[in-house]
Amino acid sequence: MRHLYKKTEGQISIMIGVMLVTFIMFFVFVVNVGMLVHAKINLQNAADVAAFTGAAAQARQLDTIAFINYDMRRAWKKLLFRLYVIGNMAQDGFPVNGGDGPMLYIPNSRQPVNFQVPTTCVIFSNNDNVCHLSSLPKIASPVDASGGQDSIVSTLIGNIANIEQIRQANCVAIGKTNTTLNILWLFNTDPQLTNIIATAAASSPGQKKILGAIESLARGLGIVPRELINYMRITTVANYLNEPPHTGVTLETAQGYAASADPAQYERTVSAFYSAYYSLGNNTFSGAITLDELAPTGGGTDVNSQPIHYFNHIPIKATFDTYAINYTMNGAALGQASADASDCNATIVPLTVPGLIVGVAKDPAVLTYYAVRLSAEAKVLFWPFSGNAKLTAYASARPFGSRIGPTSPQFNTERVLLPTQMYSSGDVDAKNASAQYPNLPVRIGDTARQGSGWDTKSMLSTLYGVMNAHGAGNTTAVDGNTLNAVYQIAMTPSPFEAGLYNFLNDDTPSGSDPFHQAFVNTDTIASIYAPIFSAKDGISAAASKLLGYITQLFPPIPGGDALSGGIGSLQATLTQEMTSYINLQLANANGEDQESLHYARIQNPLAPAIRNQVVANPLFMQDPHEYRTSWSVLKDNGYQQDGRMGYSVKFVTLGSLLSGIPSSNGTNSWSNYLAPDATMEIDAQSISH
Repeated sequence: MRHLYKKTEGQISIMIGVMLVTFIMFFVFVVNVGMLVHAKINLQNAADVAAFTGAAAQARQLDTIAFINYDMRRAWKKLLFRLYVIGNMAQDGFPVNGGDGPMLYIPNSRQPVNFQVPTTCVIFSNNDNVCHLSSLPKIASPVDASGGQDSIVSTLIGNIANIEQIRQANCVAIGKTNTTLNILWLFNTDPQLTNIIATAAASSPGQKKILGAIESLARGLGIVPRELINYMRITTVANYLNEPPHTGVTLETAQGYAASADPAQYERTVSAFYSAYYSLGNNTFSGAITLDELAPTGGGTDVNSQPIHYFNHIPIKATFDTYAINYTMNGAALGQASADASDCNATIVPLTVPGLIVGVAKDPAVLTYYAVRLSAEAKVLFWPFSGNAKLTAYASARPFGSRIGPTSPQFNTERVLLPTQMYSSGDVDAKNASAQYPNLPVRIGDTARQGSGWDTKSMLSTLYGVMNAHGAGNTTAVDGNTLNAVYQIAMTPSPFEAGLYNFLNDDTPSGSDPFHQAFVNTDTIASIYAPIFSAKDGISAAASKLLGYITQLFPPIPGGDALSGGIGSLQATLTQEMTSYINLQLANANGEDQESLHYARIQNPLAPAIRNQVVANPLFMQDPHEYRTSWSVLKDNGYQQDGRMGYSVKFVTLGSLLSGIPSSNGTNSWSNYLAPDATMEIDAQSISH
């Protein structure tokens, strides 16, 4: 028995050994699976953070475009105020005491000549209203000068002749004053007129006198330079938004992008990578962490022949005419068949601006979103293979909940920004029978037709009342600061614009907006990073871009330039003057409202100082909440009541980006789908957040 017992010793150790190996294998398996699951969760979380951060960068860029787009709208309304109110308030037909119905452009009720269009004519004394005159006949001598006269009669004849010369000179000067003011409202590139007046003083005392008289009325950039500069800012930010997707982004790559000549170009990529990198840390993963931005396909190119990946803007253009009363010494006066060559006759001088970009619309065929693939090697304690376990995670997000501006006319013909429905003024301007003058809807249901929008007595009488309240209603000879205060009210958002625009404001029922604390104390102007050109391109690229825009826009001025007696080509002069403004004033942060090359200065259009002056007026909006985006799913009830301003960000599924489930505007389909790969399609089926 003992012998048999000795032969069976140690058999249990074999079983224990086998069991231990099995237990160890199970333990290693559990540890490896646990570490892999933990690493995959961390990697997925990091990919989510990267996608959300990249989409947040896109949202900020969309907000910037929206804020500048509304600034372009405000510039348009400033021009309307100048053309409709300042340019016409000296006429008898101007509704200084209110009224209803369309405007009547009648300079003198005793000589009822109807201009039919807003026509610039300014005066500097109510006791000397030259704008009432359609014709001022020559001063004829009361004495027959053919025979001999004594010295008294000769002196009288000479004095009358001198007075006639003064009359003729003043006639020409009055006409030049009106046309010069109109030109400056359109094309001025010297906000304070300092250089223009200095140049005029050196060349012509007469021009200096004219400019001195209208200095306060003409301050600020003209509509054309203002809109072109704003549009250049929009295109630069749009190019940032459409920065091509980058693959194989590592820490070294991100550091290189951040140190490049224009780091804003890579804001989306760098922000997304760093958010993922610092979310992962060094304990779970080893080696390189790689970010791939998933490329949309089928976007095409934009109006500047740039590839479209995430955003496309459609320029909204306006072709319009402005008019000024020019008193000349030849030609018949308005409403007269003929006149003496020495008569001072009023004629209408049209200035046409063809195809000025006055805003942009977001193309609903291009969806703005951001999708990433994040790859990293996980640290696994008992990894049996060479190297570490390589894991991959996908995530996607997109901006939502706000707007750039009105939809393009090709998508929505009801709420167009363009003054395309103007009535013809061919009987006034026989050379341009299809003439259009600028207008904008004001109240809901308005159009841009005659007798609607700004072309109403109620609108213009209200604005005249604003001028009166600021002490500027009796004469146009007011200081620039007073007029600037009036401009801000004239540019107040209208009921028609509610739901169409996203503009900068931080005034809420509960106080300052915590998401956009843009203003400090009484400062109502915010600085927004929006360069007019990319830093890597340099200022020469801006000049080249500017020349391209101006060359497309403007032929020579009809009849020559009233400032210089004829410049031949507006293209060359405007390019030269705007380049000077960019090089000398913007480069030194000394542009209008202290704008600079890289920072736009955006006014809060509903600041309390402005809002308090338009209370209970149906032509203006007073409540900033009416313009804030509707999405406000926040746990804080106060923030829900305030509403949100600008774009927010939400996660979207990869499957939706592959299948086209989301829509850019709820109606239109979009074309820039994700280009799938096999791994992405597998993940897309399982990722549903």
